[in-house]
Amino acid sequence: MTTTKTSKNNKLYDIRMKYQRAGVTDVEGLNHALADYEPTTYEQEIIGDIYDHIAENIEREQIASRTREEWAELERQYVAKSIFPLSELVGWLLDRYEAGEITRAELKEIRWTFKPCKHRFCLNYFKPRRKNQVYCSEDCRKLEDAALKDFERTGTYLPPTAYSSPRKVEKEKGYREHERIFDPHILTEVLTEIEDAGGKRNRANEERAKRAEEIEKETNEYSEKLLQSVGETPLNVGNGTISR
Repeated sequence: MTTTKTSKNNKLYDIRMKYQRAGVTDVEGLNHALADYEPTTYEQEIIGDIYDHIAENIEREQIASRTREEWAELERQYVAKSIFPLSELVGWLLDRYEAGEITRAELKEIRWTFKPCKHRFCLNYFKPRRKNQVYCSEDCRKLEDAALKDFERTGTYLPPTAYSSPRKVEKEKGYREHERIFDPHILTEVLTEIEDAGGKRNRANEERAKRAEEIEKETNEYSEKLLQSVGETPLNVGNGTISR
């Protein structure tokens, strides 16, 4: 919020103390209180802050009233990371196959050396460095842990920044503390194979996209036989509730 101050001896101070508070959503009351008030240029900014505060309170009330079904739909749509999703993996393999670098059988074999990140909001596929590695990066492991704690606290796995506009002070503080362009560890882990292959896909080529879809269908059928014994579906993550 703004750091501008109002005098305790004027009407705007009383209005601010009454309406610029947590939980206050009475826009009509604020309109009535300001109906005959003529603010100075300096005070117009203060009044704007009061309206902003009420708007954020209203938003937070709406957030608190969402059902679990509504949260689940928002969670389904939310993606935190998608550097190397399934479509990119299949496309990269298709590039190598069309260039004659690998056979169709090798394509299928390489495809299943990659696994989806277990963080529910990450679409990355990666090649594990350890048998028990389930996250594409340490960052995703921490984010999944945070998502579980968020669910216990708020009823949704989404981070607060995904559905709520923080107040100005909180937003500025969060920007200073968490600003970054990308996670270099993620780029290193999931893009190594792409860099080795070199070049980029031609995503405008519809025929190749269709062929990629056919190959993915074949590998899905192949994988089901391999993974039946452990009851795992390779295109599902977390508790099996979010499809890739």
